[in-house]
Amino acid sequence: MDVAITGWAVTIGLVGALLALDLGLSSRRPHAVGFREATAWSLFYIAVAVGFGIALGFIAGWGPGAEYFAGYIVEKSLSIDNLFVFVIIMSSFAVPIEHQQKVLTIGILAALALRAVFIALGAALLADSATRVDSVVLIDVLAMGIGIGLPGGRMATVLQRNSRLPAKKAYEHATTRDGQTELELQVFQGDSAKVAECEYLGTLKVGGLPSRPRGEVRVAVEFSVGNEGILDITARDLSTGKVTEVRFATADTPEALRQKLQLTEPQTAPRGSRPIEAPKGDDRKGIFGRIFGAKK
Repeated sequence: MDVAITGWAVTIGLVGALLALDLGLSSRRPHAVGFREATAWSLFYIAVAVGFGIALGFIAGWGPGAEYFAGYIVEKSLSIDNLFVFVIIMSSFAVPIEHQQKVLTIGILAALALRAVFIALGAALLADSATRVDSVVLIDVLAMGIGIGLPGGRMATVLQRNSRLPAKKAYEHATTRDGQTELELQVFQGDSAKVAECEYLGTLKVGGLPSRPRGEVRVAVEFSVGNEGILDITARDLSTGKVTEVRFATADTPEALRQKLQLTEPQTAPRGSRPIEAPKGDDRKGIFGRIFGAKK
């Protein structure tokens, strides 16, 4: 919820006025607060809080209003613990009973000031970290997009960057030549529109396709990345039902791949990029395995 400067000014002004009223009354007329007076002040502040929540609901909507009341009830419940802390502090420092209300108000002001300082420091740290790439950590999302290479050196992204893992996406690919019996898809990882600036992962080869005119044979291709970071590609011939599954075993040389994709410049991986590798033996493990190490 976006709050205008006027809203913040009114809220801070209201809180400041209530604190000034409380501190002024306790300073001008120090006295021992009895049960009846304490109950009256408690009901007064509860009424102020409820009124503020109702006003917030009418102004900003009852979504933020409900969130406010939920937070207020939680904080009000937790504040009961503070009563024991107040009793211990007042008795330990032997604060006269007639000055306890004033001391308590000053303590509240000090707590608000310290909270404001730490909130400002936290906001400054977050603002600084937002401009530094090395401080951003993404968990269980795809670090870079994954797609296929197209003629002319273009990159067609299938799984977008920052997709939540596990991620899965399927699409259909048709033959481009009459009598084509084999389909090859070069798979890359990166965020550039040019495959020359992306990381080459491997080649998907689908053979044994029916010899038919171009476009009549269609293959359903599914990209799937699990929490382990392993990319599985499944291709199914829609006419015969034949399924091909790969994890990037390719014999293509860089020169042959450049000729297939009509590239004029060598392929280089972006700095900091990491190809997805297939698991070897029992080395496949999930996020807990990466954190705590391999199973013994």
